[in-house]
Amino acid sequence: MPKKLIAEALKSLPAKASKAQKNLLEGLGRHVPSADVKLFDNDLFLEMTTSHWQLAKTRKAHEPKITVYCPLSHTGKLRKTVIDIVSDDMAFLVDSVAAEINRHGLLIDFLSHPFFYAKYNSKNQLTDFSIDPKKGYTRQSHIHIHIKDTISDDILEELESGLYNVMKDVQVSNMDWRKMLHRLEDARGELAKARTKREPKEIEKYCSFLDYLHDNNFTLLGYREYEFTETKNGLKSKIVKDAGLGLLNDDVRPVYVNDLEEGLPRNLQELRRKLPPVSISKTNRLATVHRRVPMDAIAVKTYDIEGNVKGEKLFLGLFTSVTYSRSVADVPYLREKVDAVMAMSDFLPQSHDRKGLRHILEKYPRDELFQIS
Repeated sequence: MPKKLIAEALKSLPAKASKAQKNLLEGLGRHVPSADVKLFDNDLFLEMTTSHWQLAKTRKAHEPKITVYCPLSHTGKLRKTVIDIVSDDMAFLVDSVAAEINRHGLLIDFLSHPFFYAKYNSKNQLTDFSIDPKKGYTRQSHIHIHIKDTISDDILEELESGLYNVMKDVQVSNMDWRKMLHRLEDARGELAKARTKREPKEIEKYCSFLDYLHDNNFTLLGYREYEFTETKNGLKSKIVKDAGLGLLNDDVRPVYVNDLEEGLPRNLQELRRKLPPVSISKTNRLATVHRRVPMDAIAVKTYDIEGNVKGEKLFLGLFTSVTYSRSVADVPYLREKVDAVMAMSDFLPQSHDRKGLRHILEKYPRDELFQIS
């Protein structure tokens, strides 16, 4: 802990500085590891704590505040780029912020992420601040980042705008997570009771897979419902109004996008209806939350009383890391698919060929294994 930096910064505060501001300064200082003290001087440390105090003081409850700037040294020379963020404490915050910074080709030199406790009045204005948890106080996240290089004003503005967009996506994903989890339960229950034209064992397999997803094996980021209708131009899927959650909480942002930012082409709509009761695909839309990779889409069909497909419930998100590391035998849907391939091979039990094939399927790229027949 940089005791000397903290002491000097406290002396430099205005005489009228509140106890809450002093608490924040000391709290931020405690989270600078001794090995990283060399990255700060008195001016830079004071500037950081003042920046965080201004952001905390001016933000309203549930509203993120971000500033990106290149502070000057006492000689007037530009130093590194600094990012300060104050927001509600949420899951995937640091991963998502770091991914957005890396998207701009920038490297992080230092990152600190302490959280404190803030109290807001009925007008959503900050009234008190504490390092320790208190009743009626909400947990507030403070992120301070150093970027190795100084960057142009245009990139500064672009980065700040991108970070605000990411924070918005993180917020709606966190806010709607439990609702999306309930929708997954509902989809599983409806599929189990549906009068489909499929074998009961097949439906049971899909239900087991949905149970697996529900058991913290899929990071839910978005949810949307579709109704399928026949038109003179063929099958059309219509978004169910006001049913969307998370990253799909409006009717504007498509799941599958092309260069024109349109939805799934019409020539694929009929194919979509003919897919199995549960299907998995990769979208060409990158996640802005957690990991910046193409998101997975889990589509669960809905059926009418005659067993005809009438729509789809779509869950957008990312498989958790354990899904990629555990054996295929422990993952429903993959387990049955691999067992079917093993049976088709007709290799003798305990034979070298059978063991070799099993090893290949265990090591086969997991995303492709989910999607191939």
